[in-house]
Parts: sequence; C-alpha cells; structure tokens
Amino acid sequence: MASGRPLHIALVYTEAGGGHRATAQALREVLQAEAGVSVSLHSLYREFAADLEWCPRLFGRSGETLYNEVVLGTRWGRLLWPALAGLVAVNVRLARREAAARLAAHWQQQQPDLVVSVMPLVNAVLTESLAPLQGQVPLATVMSDFVEAAPGAWISGPGQWLACGTAAAARQAQRRGVAAAQLLVNEGMVIRPQFRQAALQREALRPAVRQRLGLQPATSTVAVMLGGHGSPAMLDIAQALATLQGGVQVIFLCGRNTGLAAQLSALPTPYAKAVLGYTEQVAEHLAAADVLIGKPGPGVMAEALSLGLPLVLEHNVWTLAQERHNARWAVEAGVALTVRRFRDVGPAVAALLRPEAPQRQRAATFGGRNEAAERVAAWLLALARQGGAAAPVGTSAEG
Repeated sequence: MASGRPLHIALVYTEAGGGHRATAQALREVLQAEAGVSVSLHSLYREFAADLEWCPRLFGRSGETLYNEVVLGTRWGRLLWPALAGLVAVNVRLARREAAARLAAHWQQQQPDLVVSVMPLVNAVLTESLAPLQGQVPLATVMSDFVEAAPGAWISGPGQWLACGTAAAARQAQRRGVAAAQLLVNEGMVIRPQFRQAALQREALRPAVRQRLGLQPATSTVAVMLGGHGSPAMLDIAQALATLQGGVQVIFLCGRNTGLAAQLSALPTPYAKAVLGYTEQVAEHLAAADVLIGKPGPGVMAEALSLGLPLVLEHNVWTLAQERHNARWAVEAGVALTVRRFRDVGPAVAALLRPEAPQRQRAATFGGRNEAAERVAAWLLALARQGGAAAPVGTSAEG
C-alpha cells in the first residue's frame, strides 16, 4: 500500500447471471465501510474483452447476454449450456494472451493493492495479467458457487488464495493443492448485509412489507424468484399455485424481465399477488414470505436461508451442472423439497406452509447466521495490507 492514498481493491466479475455481480456488490459494500479503503468494480468481458469474444460474431449477442436471455430465460435454453460453456472456455484460452496484456496495462495504471475475482474461467488470465507487477499485487478468488462443477473453473491449484462457502468446495481445493493457510472456508455464500439485517427484523418486517405490497398481513405468503432475469417458468408456477387449497398469496420477483412482469400482472389468479420488477429491496420482500420457490442457484438459496425460509427447488436432468449439487445439499440439509417440474410445485408448497413441516423448522435455524460477506471482506483487507504474505484463515462451513 502506497503511503498517502487509500487501500485500493479491484473486484472483477461477469454479468452472466446475477450472482457474480451480487457477490461483488456485497463485498464492495462491506469493504467501503472501512476507512481508507477504495473499491473498484470491473465487468471483465465488457471492459477488457468485448472485441475478443466469439459469441457476437457467431450469434449476434455476447456470451453474457446469451446466458441471461437464452440459457436462463427460455424453456429450452439449458440444452445449449454445455456447448456454450465449452465455447466460452476455448475462447478464453485462445484470447488469453491479449486479454492478459490489456488487464496488465490497466493494473499498471491503477496500481491496486489486491485484485479479487468473483467469476469462473478467467483466474489463469488474471494471474498472468498480474505477473508484470512481480508479486506485489496478490490475486484472491471468491467462489460464488457451492462447488466447482468443472475442473479448473474456479480452483487453480497451489499458490491460489481462495475463499469458498462450503466444506465440499474446500475439500476440492485441498485435493487440488491449495494450501490450508491460503484457504478461507465460510459458513455460507457471500450475500449483501441487508439480508442479515432483515432476518433480525423479520417479525416486524413480515406484516409491514405485506401491507405495503397490498397483501394481507397474516396470510401465508409464497415468494417466487428465478434469478435476476426471471424465467417464463414463473408462469407455470403461477398457474400451479392456483390449485392450493386455503388462503395463500404470492410475491413474484421478476428481476429485469419487464415482459414477464407484465404477463404475470395480467394473468388472472384466484389468489392475491404482488408482481415486482427489478428492486434493491429483495431482502425485505423475501422476509415477507413463508416459503421460496426457485432454482437451485447459490445466491438465491443463500439469501432465502439467511432469512430462515424453506425452499421448493426444481431439480431434474436439465438442471445446470453447477446447480445440481446445491439441490442435493438442500434436501440432505433438511431445508428443501424438490420437484421435477415447476408446474408440480403445489403439493410441495402446501407441505412447507404447515408450521410443523420439518424443512420449515430446520430452515429457521439458518436465519440471521450468514456473516460471509463480513468474514471474506476482513480476509481480503488483511491480504491487501500484507501483500499476500498472510491472512486470517477460517475453517467452519456447511456442506
């Protein structure tokens, strides 16, 4: 750290899905609360490699856009994911030298004290880009997946500084040669501090938020969230919930998918509903629910569990490879039920709305416990201040 200037930490993320950006934003929020710390966010593909991408030339859209709009946003898109992931991986390998050179020039100009990656596939490129700084600037990787689904996606091996949120990921890292002294193992994934705050205030928030959304304060409430870009499957869920007996109301969080929000708003339903587009108040809206329906994405699951919500998750042969472990873990941990198709969620939701449901009672024990953002931020600050010489190490984790 140069005297007379703030400690500078650079966070590198991708816009594919919402989890990587959310992880970066959570870390920035905690890090910037420290006096004398400056944090910069960098969307790697958009800032440094847009013209190196093959996807725009082949498909007319970036890889991130294809992932968000096609893989996540259509019913058939998951069929394309293995091919798209393979294409991106080859593209990264072949464009590695030029991308590393561009990043190196940026680091030389900006002089960060630490570079943090919260995205897969590019950690070798980032390591190469920091080589001209001769070891003065360490690279740390913060996993935003429960486990590494494809070898090398997150875990580079010996010499890597790595933070992960599950014991399963820690075991993978140790098998790949990551030293225990350079591994931080959290109890949960990095999420924004607002979720812990909402969990601690949930009893007061629940009726207040329901009323603010035009719902009944004492009626059982289901939240539906399928990522930051929504999914047409939410229409199937809306229709399936119409079969529930007894009073229920639903909060649909559609993210940036304005078309889907319009469709859901226009859909006649026998239950009261609140349909929301993009919002910064996700923590409060989830705190108003009793059950969450979603995909087994690591961010959505971590947010729900931080609030003590049991989960109904879709899990089938089309579930993305990096999310299959998550669904199995949630069932084994006793906090979720899974369904093969979202159109079949009715019985699972009815089961979890019962106060005596074991998954509901088990999920409640997770409420207010997630401090991963604070622990990772403290680890990163120590790493930046000491230039990678040492950092505090954690050893406890779920999973």
